[in-house]
Amino acid sequence: MSTGTEVNSTALIADRVGLVAGDQPTHIAGYELEERIGVGGFGEVWRAIGPGGLPKAVKILHGRMDGHQAHSELKALERVRGLRHPFLLSIERIEVSDDRLIVVTELADQCLEDRFEEARSQGHKGIPRDELMVYLRDAADALDFMFEQHGLQHLDIKPENLLVQGDHVKVGDFGLAKDIRHTAVSLVGGFTPLYAPPELFEGEPNRTSDQYSLAIVYQVMLTGVPPFAGRTAAQLTAQHLRNTPDLSALQPVDRPVIARALSKNPLARFQNCRQFIDELSKRRNSRVRTTTGGHTAERPTSKTEVVDPANMTAPEDLPALETVPLPPIDPDVTTTSFRPAIFIGTGGLGGRALAVLKTRLCERYGDGPLPAFPLLYVDTDARSITAVRPDTDEPGLTDDETVCIPLRSSREFRGDSEIHLGWISRRWLYNIPRSRQVEGIRPLGRLALVDHQQSVRQRLRDVISRAVTEEAIQQTAEQSGLPVAAGPPDIFVIASTSGGTGSGTVQDLGWLAREICEDLQVEHGQISAVLLHGTGTSRQTSDLQEASTISFLKELQHFSTPGLSGPRGLRSKGTEDETAPFDHTCLVHLGDGLSDGDFCEQVTRLGDYLCLNAVSDQREVLRLWREQSTGDDLPGTTALRTLGMASTDDTSRNQQADSADVLCHRILSEWFADLDDGGDASHSADGLQEIRTLVGKLGLTEEQVSATVVSCLRGETGRRLEAFSQACWDALDSKPGGTGPVPAELFDRIAAPFADVSADDADPFSPRAVIRPQLDALAASRQQAGAAIREHVIALLDQPGRGCTASMAVRQLLDQVNAAAGICERLRDEIEGTSKQLRSLWCSSADAAATPLSPQQLQELKVQSQQYCVLLCSLEVCQQMLEYVAGVRDIVTAISADLVTLRFRVRHLLEEPGQTTADREELPESVVEAFRTHIVAHVRSGPVSLWDGTGEESQLGAVLQRQAVEFLSDGIPGEQPAGTRSGKTLPEAAHPLLTNVGGGRRVLAVLPASASKDRWKSQLVDRFGNCVSLAASADNRVSVYCEVERITFENVLTQFTRLNPRLQEVAARVHSRNDIEW
Repeated sequence: MSTGTEVNSTALIADRVGLVAGDQPTHIAGYELEERIGVGGFGEVWRAIGPGGLPKAVKILHGRMDGHQAHSELKALERVRGLRHPFLLSIERIEVSDDRLIVVTELADQCLEDRFEEARSQGHKGIPRDELMVYLRDAADALDFMFEQHGLQHLDIKPENLLVQGDHVKVGDFGLAKDIRHTAVSLVGGFTPLYAPPELFEGEPNRTSDQYSLAIVYQVMLTGVPPFAGRTAAQLTAQHLRNTPDLSALQPVDRPVIARALSKNPLARFQNCRQFIDELSKRRNSRVRTTTGGHTAERPTSKTEVVDPANMTAPEDLPALETVPLPPIDPDVTTTSFRPAIFIGTGGLGGRALAVLKTRLCERYGDGPLPAFPLLYVDTDARSITAVRPDTDEPGLTDDETVCIPLRSSREFRGDSEIHLGWISRRWLYNIPRSRQVEGIRPLGRLALVDHQQSVRQRLRDVISRAVTEEAIQQTAEQSGLPVAAGPPDIFVIASTSGGTGSGTVQDLGWLAREICEDLQVEHGQISAVLLHGTGTSRQTSDLQEASTISFLKELQHFSTPGLSGPRGLRSKGTEDETAPFDHTCLVHLGDGLSDGDFCEQVTRLGDYLCLNAVSDQREVLRLWREQSTGDDLPGTTALRTLGMASTDDTSRNQQADSADVLCHRILSEWFADLDDGGDASHSADGLQEIRTLVGKLGLTEEQVSATVVSCLRGETGRRLEAFSQACWDALDSKPGGTGPVPAELFDRIAAPFADVSADDADPFSPRAVIRPQLDALAASRQQAGAAIREHVIALLDQPGRGCTASMAVRQLLDQVNAAAGICERLRDEIEGTSKQLRSLWCSSADAAATPLSPQQLQELKVQSQQYCVLLCSLEVCQQMLEYVAGVRDIVTAISADLVTLRFRVRHLLEEPGQTTADREELPESVVEAFRTHIVAHVRSGPVSLWDGTGEESQLGAVLQRQAVEFLSDGIPGEQPAGTRSGKTLPEAAHPLLTNVGGGRRVLAVLPASASKDRWKSQLVDRFGNCVSLAASADNRVSVYCEVERITFENVLTQFTRLNPRLQEVAARVHSRNDIEW
C-alpha cells in the first residue's frame, strides 16, 4: 500500500491554513503571527510573537511600497520613530516584506474604544470619569511632548488610537503626524471626520488641533454621545465648520471647558492639552454659588457657570431647555382704545430705535406732534445724538426729544470725588478716557447719568406730566385719528446691554420713571425694558460687549430677587426697598459678528415692534402677553423674555417661491440622475475605488476569503485540534506493543463529530466546539456587513448627483459578492477533495486493517490524521463563509430592489404639482451651484428617507422647498453682508437667537390683505406649534414676532458664559457700581 507521504494538494491547503506538521504559524519578518486583532482600509494589525517570545503588534499596510498610502505612512513614521515618551507607543521596527510595509510596535491590552464597550456592557454610560481622566491626562502629556519638543501634531486622535496598557494610555498610530512649525504644511484626507477639528477640513492644522479631538474623545467616551451628530463625512464637515457643539450630554460644570476646547478659532482654545485636562480636573467637585446676604461665596478657580448647585440636578435629570408653545391670546379689539405710551431710549442703539419709531409714526400720521406718545433719547455721545437729528430723508429726533449727558474729565470730578467714590471705583473715576467717551465701560455710563441726573430728571418729568394731560391726548387723537383715551401710560425703556451708556444707565432710568410717576401721583401702566444684545466684528470689542451683558444681567437679577437689599436709583443714598426697575424685561439677541449695517437692520425691525406696541390694534395682544407672563411658576425671581423678529415682502416671497420650485426640481433631478440605468461607469471612477474599499472591509476579496479560513484555525484553535486528533489516536492505539490504530477507524473517529449535524457541542474538546466561536463570529458579521453596506449607500444618496453611483455601486458590489461566493465554492471543493484523497490513501486497501504499519508509517499517519482534522474544520469554516457570503448577497439584492422602488418614488416626486418648471425662468448656474453647496450642509438624509421608507415624497419636497426659499432670501454667498442670519428666512428667522433657555413661546404674525392667512397659519403652526395669533397689516409686508417668556436669569447667563467662561472675570470688573455685593 502507499505510505501516504505525498499528497500534493494537501501541501497547498496546509500552506493556506498555516498548519503543517507540528502546527507552526505563519512567519513574517521574523515574527510569528498569531491572531488578527484589527483590519481596516489602512491594512491589518496582528498579535504576534517576536524574538525571545515577547508579544508584539505587527501592522501590515495594504498596497505596495510604491503606493501613496505606504509613502505617507513611512514619512509620518520617520517623524516619530525617534521620539521617546512613556505614553507614546514605541515603534520598534519598520520592515519591507514582499514589497509591503511592516511596522512592529509594542502590544497594548486594548484600545480606549474597547474599554468604552466594556464599560457599557457593565451598565455604565461610558468610561467612569475618574478613570477616563487618568487616560486622557496620559494622552495630553504625550501630545504636548510631541508638539512642544518636536513641533508635531498627531492629527488623528480617536479612541482607537489611544491604547490601554495596565492603568495608563499610550498614543499610537502616527500615520498623519505633521510638523506644523512649517507654514507650508497642509493636509487633505485621511483623518477621522467625527473627531477632526475644523481647520483640518481646510487643510490647515494648528498647534491646538489635537486638543479639539481630545475634547470630543472625552465627551464620547464619557457619555456615548458625540457633540456633532452627522452620519456622513459631508454632514460632519459642515457641523465642525459651522455648528455649535451639542454639549447637553455633559454635566454643566464640564460644558464651558469642552466648549472652549471645541472653539472654531484655534487661538481661543487652551494653551495646550495639559491645561485643558487640568481645567477639567478642577471641575470634579466644583460648586458655583451666587452671592447672598452681602457675602461672597466660594467659586472654583475655573470660573464656571452661574448656576446654584443647590438647585442643580444630575445631568440625566436635567429638564429639557426647549421652549414650549403657549395658547394664543386674542383680545376683543372692538372695545380697545389707545392710551399714552412713553418711550425712553439710552445709548446708541436706544437712540436708533427711537429714530425708527419716529419715522414709522410720521409715515402713518404725518409730521404733526403726538404728545401722548413722547420720545426721549439720553446719551453721553453728542455724535450719536447728531446722527439721529432730522434731515431731508428722515424726521429724526428734535432737541426736545434728546438729552446729552457728556462725561467730564477726571480732574473735574476731583472736587466732588467723595460723593461718587461711595459707589464707583477709583480706577474708573480717575481714568476717564481723554475722548470723554464712555468707550463701552458701564460704570462710566452710570457716572455720566449721576452727574447729569437733575437735567435728566427734569426732562423726563416734563415728558411724563405732559403725556397724560387731556390736551396731549386730544391733540394726539386729532393728529392720528386713533381713539386715544386717558389711562395709565405704559413706559418702555430701550437700551443695549452690550454698550457702556445703555447698559450703565437703563436700570436707573427705570427707577427714575417710576419715582417721577409717584411724585406726580400719576398711575403708570407697565414699565417694560426692551434690552438689546449684539456683538461687533472685532474680537476685543465683542468680548467686552458680552461681558457687559453678563454684568448687567447679574445686576438685574440681584435687583429682581426678593430678599436681596441694596441701594436703588439715583438719590444720594438710594432707596432700600426691593422694587425692581422694570415690571417686564425683554432681552433681544441681535446676533454676533455684526457690522454697523447689520445693527441698523436689526434695530429697524425693533422700531417696527415698538410701533406695534404703541399705535396698532396688536398692542393689546402684546400687553396681555406681558400681563400673563408674571413668572409665578419661577419662585424667588422675576422672569425674563426674549424676542425674535423677521419680516418680508409678500410679493417678493411669491417670486421666491417660483424660483425655489426651479431649484428644487433641479436638485431632485441631479440627486437621482441616471437612476434608471445606473449612469456611465466612466463617470464614477471614485465610486469604483469606494466599492473596492468596501469589499475589503467586508472581507470579500480572494485573499481575505482564504485568510479568513486560515485565521480561524491558527493559534490556540490549531493546538486544540491537534489535541483532539491525539485523543482519537490514543483511544484507538490499544494493541499490545503500540502498533497504532487502524487507519480507517482513526479517520472515522475524527470525522464522527462533523457527520453528526445535530450535535450540540456539549463536549468542549470536540472540533465543533473548538471552532464554534469562529463560526459564531462569521454568523454575527453578516449583520455588521449589512449595516456597512447600507451606510455606504446612504453616504452616496446623501450627496447630490450620486444617485447613479449608488445604483452602480450596488451592481458592482453584487458582482463582487458573487465572485467571493465562487471563491468559497472552489475552496470548499478543493478542501473536500483533498480530505477524501488523504483518507483514501490510508483506507482504500482491503487489507489495510490487517497490515501492520512501520514506525515511519505510523508517524506519517499521525501527522496526516492531524491534517485531516484541520481539513474537516476548514470545510466547516468554509461552509460558514459561504453562508456569510450568501447572506451578504441577499442584503445587496434587497438593497437593489429598494433602489428600484426609490426610482418610482422619485418619478412621483418630480411629477408633483410645483415641480414642473417648464414654464418658469431658469436660474443662473452660479445660483444652482451655490444651492448645491447649501443643500449638502443643511439637508440631512433626504434621499435616504425615501429609500428606506421612513419619509414621504411630500416631506422631502417640503424640506427642499423651505431650504430653497431660505437660500434665495439670503442671496448668493459672497454678496450678503457679514453678520446676517445666514440660512434663515420666514418663518425660521423669527426664532429668537437666544436659544436653549427654556420658557414658553407665543407668535404674532402681522399679514397684509394680499397674504393667504390659511397658508401662513399652517406654516407658522408647523414651525412654532399651536401658539400663533394673526393680525392685519396696513402695508404689503409680512412681519412675524416670536416672544419667549418665563426664562430664568440662570439659563440666560449659562448661554452667555458656556462658550467663554473667562467672560465672568471681565464681567465682574465692569459692574456699574461697587456699593453692592453682587
